[in-house]
Amino acid sequence: MARRTEAAFWSYLRGLMSPYWAVQRHEDQFTVGIPDISYSMLGVNGWIELKSIAIANADSVIKIPHFTTSQYQWLKRHGKRGGNCYIFIEVNRKLNPEKDYLLIPHDQMDVIGEFNLKQLIDVSKYHSHNRIDITRLIKALL
Repeated sequence: MARRTEAAFWSYLRGLMSPYWAVQRHEDQFTVGIPDISYSMLGVNGWIELKSIAIANADSVIKIPHFTTSQYQWLKRHGKRGGNCYIFIEVNRKLNPEKDYLLIPHDQMDVIGEFNLKQLIDVSKYHSHNRIDITRLIKALL
């Protein structure tokens, strides 16, 4: 089973959420660490780093190869000062079509690379299986 790319994950998310938020995709090669998207919705602003990864099974430790130190530091620095800062991970299974979606707040990101999927779900602000539940995601982002 081929995993979906981050660009395809963004396209899926944008299509679902476009009626509900104003969003800006950031492709800024000069501002190191800036998250992929910023959003405004119902008086709330925030930042989200998108990642799409593949794991062998739910017991695998979640590692995100392209989550850089500068991305981590940007989210932590802005989150500590009151910003709504998240990493939103699409977790694909290598051997079947199942997916999980995890919205991890900045103050829980330290466990990435140490926890398996089940443990990471427990610290997520939002989790869904196989599809994004728009109503629950909106509540989590507010």
